Amino acid sequence: MSSATGSLHGVGCSKVIRTLSRYVIDPLGTEEEKSGIISSLCSPFSGCLMSTKESVSSGSALCVTALIQSNNWQFASHELVNDICLKVSGALEEVRCQTISHLGLVVALLEQNWLTLEPYGRSLIRSGLSILDKSTKASNSQMIISSIQMIHSIMKTLELSIIFSEISSIIQAMEQLRDHCMPEISTPAFQAAETANTLYKQEECGHGKRISPLAKIHDGRHRRRGSYSHSVMDDAEIRNCGSNESLYDDTQSVNRFRDHDSQPSVGQYSGVPVSARVRRRLLSNGSDRQHQMSSVNEEVFRCINKDC
Repeated sequence: MSSATGSLHGVGCSKVIRTLSRYVIDPLGTEEEKSGIISSLCSPFSGCLMSTKESVSSGSALCVTALIQSNNWQFASHELVNDICLKVSGALEEVRCQTISHLGLVVALLEQNWLTLEPYGRSLIRSGLSILDKSTKASNSQMIISSIQMIHSIMKTLELSIIFSEISSIIQAMEQLRDHCMPEISTPAFQAAETANTLYKQEECGHGKRISPLAKIHDGRHRRRGSYSHSVMDDAEIRNCGSNESLYDDTQSVNRFRDHDSQPSVGQYSGVPVSARVRRRLLSNGSDRQHQMSSVNEEVFRCINKDC
C-alpha cells in the first residue's frame, strides 16, 4: 500500500483483503484465533488511515471498509473497532484525509458497529458539514454526495441526544442543496433535510431522550442488542405532536382494539403491544364472559334436576 500511486491500487488491495478474510479463517477455529487473524489483517491499514499521503490513507480506508463488510468482521475485538472509530474520526478532521473512502468507512461502521462509533457522532457531523461546504464551493459532486450520505446515515442511526446540537446546521446546509441542478445531489439533500426536520420536531415534542425512531437496530457482536418498544399513542406523538386529528385517529384505533370481541391473547393483539389499561379491560371481559357462562350452566342444571 505504501507504493500506491492511485485509487486503482487501493481498490485492488481491498479485493485481496476481502478474499483473505473469507478464506484464511478456519470456521472450526476458536474465537480467539479468529479475532487474532482479523486484527492482523486490519491493523496495518488502520494505522495508515491518517497517513500524510492521500493515496495511502484513502486506499487504507477502502481496505478496512472491505474487511468490515466481510462476514468474519463479527470476530473483531472491541479494542480494534474502537481504534478504527477513533482514527477515522481524527482523519476526517485533516484536509489531506477527507476522502470519499473515509466517508464510506464511516457508513460501514454505522452499519456494523454503530454503538462503538456513537461517541464520535458529533465530531463526524461537524467534519461532514465542513467537507460538504468545501465540496460545494469546489463543485465536487462525488464528495458532496458522499458527505450527504454519511451525515444522513448518522442521523438515522445514532441517538438524537448526541447529535441534536448539529441538527440546525444540517437543516441549513441541506436546504441550500435541495434545488441543486443535479438530481443526484438534490434528491439525497431533500431526504436528509426531511430527516433532520423530523428529528428537530421530535426533540421539540420532548422525545429527545429516546433513540430516534428512524434508527436501524442491528444484530451482531458489536451492535446494540435491544428493542425500542412504543405504543400506538407514542407513534401518533412522534409523527405529529401538534396534530389533534392524528392523535384522535390513533386513540380511536386503540378503542377499537379494546372493544373487539375476539382477542387472540391477553396483552397482545396481532403482535402489536397494547397498554396496561387494555389488558385490564380484556381480563375484565374474560371474567364477565366466564361468569355469564357459569350462570347459564347453573340454570340448565336446575332445570334438569327439576325434570328428574
